[in-house]
Amino acid sequence: MSLYEENPLLCEKWVLFAAVNHFNSAPFGLVEPDLLIETNHTAAINAIELAAFAPALQYLRKAAECLDSSKTRWETHYDYCLTIFSLAADMEFTIGSFHRGLRYSNQVKANARTYEDKMPVLFALSEGYSQREMHAKALEIDIQMLKSLGYMPKGPFLLRSLHGLHTMNSIFDRMSDSEFLAMPELDDETLLKANRVLANLIVHAVFCDKMFALQVARATNA
Repeated sequence: MSLYEENPLLCEKWVLFAAVNHFNSAPFGLVEPDLLIETNHTAAINAIELAAFAPALQYLRKAAECLDSSKTRWETHYDYCLTIFSLAADMEFTIGSFHRGLRYSNQVKANARTYEDKMPVLFALSEGYSQREMHAKALEIDIQMLKSLGYMPKGPFLLRSLHGLHTMNSIFDRMSDSEFLAMPELDDETLLKANRVLANLIVHAVFCDKMFALQVARATNA
């Protein structure tokens, strides 16, 4: 039995990719821009699910190119703009294409209707700055996000947070695998985001401040 016979869903996806590649290779103007946006967006999502990140990025770039051709794109295609530019920015930063990622993320920051809509691209932007060793910029974004979520601790919050992480690790070390897996799943989306921001924030703070890095080392070795 062939791979496609064993995985009919995979076959469907590759048929989709073949169709979208055909659309993308058509002469300019032959395929409607809206159809190119929709099909490339769908192909990108499916490629990401298969961990085919290189073709996914090409589909996102094509969709973004079609969106860029419209001056009213954020009014007429808001959901597509938000998803495509956010995903494209994340993937561009991941492969080290900083300036292209920055261009996409700036579009989202300037046009997203709510701060919550901006958050996926802010996560990506923070990591993009960090990859270029611009840790102060990354830390600034982290603090802004944490404040917006309402989880900015008072006082020496970085050391306090580090101490909390150290305490949790100590507790988890004493638990068996079955006990750990039996713990209730955290379903508070805001708290999950805050925890993710806080984890990134601590790392970026370490790179920003040599003295703080020393304090981190001492705290973790205590």
